[in-house]
Amino acid sequence: MTWTTDKPNQLGWFWYRKDPNSHVRLVKISDAGVVLYLRSLDESGHVDLTVRLEDCSGEWTGPIVPPV
Repeated sequence: MTWTTDKPNQLGWFWYRKDPNSHVRLVKISDAGVVLYLRSLDESGHVDLTVRLEDCSGEWTGPIVPPV
């Protein structure tokens, strides 16, 4: 798994962390009109945050490919 500070440029599921010492979150980048949004799931599977992708800073890896 390679982490980068480059923001995702496609839709899908990604791993996100604020920095190398932060909790890793599974996030979904979705198209909401003209702005991409980040949706974060907590341990129970509930959405706990929705923010504009352009307002996010941190590290990303993905997109996550579903198992075959």
